Amino acid sequence: MAFDGKKFGAEMSQIVRSHVAKELEPVLKRLEALEAEVEKSSPFRKRKGGRK
Repeated sequence: MAFDGKKFGAEMSQIVRSHVAKELEPVLKRLEALEAEVEKSSPFRKRKGGRK
């Protein structure tokens, strides 16, 4: 049985992608929630005499 590098690489790539997606899912959900919260909030205002 010969080693098939392309097949091995494809399998490893899929394993890594699945793992990363699973691990990042909570972070991405939290990021989406924070972005939605920012969109609902009032826009930023410039301060008088603030930094330039």
